[in-house]
Amino acid sequence: MNEHHIKCFKPRFELLVTGDITADVRFNDRDYKKWDIIVFKEGEPCSFEGFKFTGRSLRATISNVDTYGVQPGFVALSLKFTEKLC
Repeated sequence: MNEHHIKCFKPRFELLVTGDITADVRFNDRDYKKWDIIVFKEGEPCSFEGFKFTGRSLRATISNVDTYGVQPGFVALSLKFTEKLC
């Protein structure tokens, strides 16, 4: 089981926090696996630093990894949220 730390823009982060979305499509450059942990770290674009973190984060477990209906090299991740580290 691996833990992945992922940048997440504010509008999408809010949808994850409220539970309005429970899945994410990502490029599979990290070889995501079922039961891996993802920590979404909220931030916004910043011209000086490139990405400015707000300090809020959200932890989720990947409950399923699927390639059906997504472009080659991408995966659809089903998520179970375990901890809000806001």
